[in-house]
Amino acid sequence: SLSLSLNVSRELELSEFNLYVTMPQGSTLERTDSVVADLESRIGDIEEIQDIVSTIYEEEASVSIVLKEDFEDIAGRSISQIKSDIQERIENFRTAEVSLSEPQSSRRFGGGSGANPVASLERMFGIGSAQEKVVIKGNDFELMNAVADDIKYHLDELDTISRTSLNIAGNRPEVHVIFDRLLMSRDSIPVSSVTSELATFQNEMTTEMSYKQGTEEYDIVIRNENIEETEKAKTFDDLAMLRIPNSSGDRFELGSISNIVYSYGLSGINRINQEKQIELTYQFESEVTDSKTYLETSRAEIDDIVAAITIPPGIAVEVIHDESDFSEFYFLIAAAFILIYMILASVFESLATPVVMMFTIPLATIGSFGALILTGNSIKNANSLIGFLILLGVVVNNGIILIDYTRILRRRGYRIQRALMTAGQARVRPIL
Repeated sequence: SLSLSLNVSRELELSEFNLYVTMPQGSTLERTDSVVADLESRIGDIEEIQDIVSTIYEEEASVSIVLKEDFEDIAGRSISQIKSDIQERIENFRTAEVSLSEPQSSRRFGGGSGANPVASLERMFGIGSAQEKVVIKGNDFELMNAVADDIKYHLDELDTISRTSLNIAGNRPEVHVIFDRLLMSRDSIPVSSVTSELATFQNEMTTEMSYKQGTEEYDIVIRNENIEETEKAKTFDDLAMLRIPNSSGDRFELGSISNIVYSYGLSGINRINQEKQIELTYQFESEVTDSKTYLETSRAEIDDIVAAITIPPGIAVEVIHDESDFSEFYFLIAAAFILIYMILASVFESLATPVVMMFTIPLATIGSFGALILTGNSIKNANSLIGFLILLGVVVNNGIILIDYTRILRRRGYRIQRALMTAGQARVRPIL
């Protein structure tokens, strides 16, 4: 488990990270491709980047950035500094919404379906960007959406916030057919006739499945084989002229028995414990997260803004700050102390000797804290805590080497002071 965590950390530092592009509603594939090409040109001259791989859809795109193996040696920048550089380059990118974190409204890249485990692991190891959120709960979705937009407006006005995002998927275009029940009853047109004719109206339909051949992946689409390739796509007018049969065989145009209108509809609604929920995620500027005092002040400002907003009845708002939970590490460190004492007590057949050896552990942390200060790292991340777990075992090994040889010299007749001095001189090299 320990080696797996270390390997994952190192792999994350060297692996790719993504830029997520969200286009305006109704954008075509060609338009998205053009925007992504512009984005690639903005970041293409960064020396540390080895490859840029883009996955493009009609209204969304993902740009994977792969860094060179020795990227830290090129300009002396860490992965966090490289991300900050990219963030500055895309700051004024107005043609689309671009972010280094997964958009909550994304349907293709997993947004809105829960926490991203990779992003969570990155934040745990101190190489990801922390995100906090405001959760709006209730049953009236339109009212919740209005509250969420209100909070988002106030957060966007703050200089401490770099970006905000709602997990509401963008409204998708729809065509609503509103039937005149009186006319359908008079002309004996059953609803089943309407549904069957509408089912044959489309030239093709997607199966939401894909076919993989080597490294290529193709969407599977079912198409009517009687339709010529040159036939034009069905239009709004074609839908209105669709002829619906009645029970006696006479046909009526769909537009004559219904009102056909353009509209928009939500592609999905999140519900937790039978309660509708909207998440507004926001990300602080890097200078805010680098200072604990500044971060606490900014969080208090967010709390004050939310508390000052008038919340309608039936709506609940909760601000959730990103606090890393290291309780498992604290338990592991405590368990390590207990297990080390038990092992030492059984090895030396003494209850007092292990206590003496355990006092060497706090002394060893002096150098560790100094190293953390010099390198600018925090103890509140998984790398540092795993390092302290390893340190427990290393320090105890040194103590075993020293005390065991001291006990051997004592059995040979050495005085305690002389035995300690001799053991220290003889064992300094293996300890180092």
